[in-house]
Amino acid sequence: MEKRKQPSLEEHLPLLRELSEVNTDEFFYTRLRGRMDTAVEKPDWIVPFRPSWVIGVLLIFLAANCYTLLNQSATVQSPASETLESLATNYDQVIYTY
Repeated sequence: MEKRKQPSLEEHLPLLRELSEVNTDEFFYTRLRGRMDTAVEKPDWIVPFRPSWVIGVLLIFLAANCYTLLNQSATVQSPASETLESLATNYDQVIYTY
C-alpha cells in the first residue's frame, strides 16, 4: 500500500498569493446595520403576555368579580346572634345572656 503524500506548505503558498481580497457592495454594511436594528426593535412577545391576551384575561376576571359581587349582595345574611347560637349548640356550649 502506497502512502499518500501530503502537499507541503511551499506548494500551497503560490495559491494563496493569487487570491484577491473580496469586496462588498458599497451599502452592504448600511443594509446589514439596518436589518440588525429592526431585528432588535421588534418585541418578542411570549404568547400569554401579548396585550390582547392580557386584556382578555382581565376582562374575564372583571366579569367574574362583578358576578360574584352581585350574587353576594343577593344572599340573605343571618344575624350574628343566630350564628353564635348555632355555634354554641354545635359545640355543646351554653351562652348566658343578661
